[in-house]
Amino acid sequence: MRSNSLPRRGVTLIEILVVLGVICILAALLAPALSQAREAGRKVDCISRLRQLGLALQLYAQEHDGGLPNHYYRYDLGGRWGAHYWNDSLHPYVRSYVVIRCPDSDCVRGYGYNVLLNFAKMDGIARPSSTVIMADNTGRYPDGQCVVHLFPPVLPLKAGESYPDPRHHGMANFLFVDGHTKPLKPESTLSPEDMWSPH
Repeated sequence: MRSNSLPRRGVTLIEILVVLGVICILAALLAPALSQAREAGRKVDCISRLRQLGLALQLYAQEHDGGLPNHYYRYDLGGRWGAHYWNDSLHPYVRSYVVIRCPDSDCVRGYGYNVLLNFAKMDGIARPSSTVIMADNTGRYPDGQCVVHLFPPVLPLKAGESYPDPRHHGMANFLFVDGHTKPLKPESTLSPEDMWSPH
């Protein structure tokens, strides 16, 4: 009895190479889109972390008679000096140091604290919804440590200081005193309105 089935035929090398070529072309077309999606995810994560810091600042201020933490101070430990940074003040309210680091930064503290708000009180800030308290920062100290402070981006920028870092496609993420966040170009925080001064 004879079978009506066709003889089995294997896959040729040419067919395998064509399929591999199509897969490579599709991967090459998708790679930029995947990279952009990954960057967008990191930007959203950064904004989320800044919002958590904004909530921590609100809690800190409620427990300290409306006072905001300073970006840094030193204290004497009986012959040796200790340092206390803004993130140390907020640690009881965030419980994780992951929050203080932008996912696109290689610094432990990826955010800087507006030095013009040192010793400030919440009720003494004239425009909380348009006053920057934190943002992505750029600076490092000469020993490689990440800076904790942030200066307004007044041109010309001074070497060794920390300014807002436009690391998210030319934008920096900013946290305002009232707790909202916004991606902006650093220079837009100076004009038409100064978003740095508490007065």
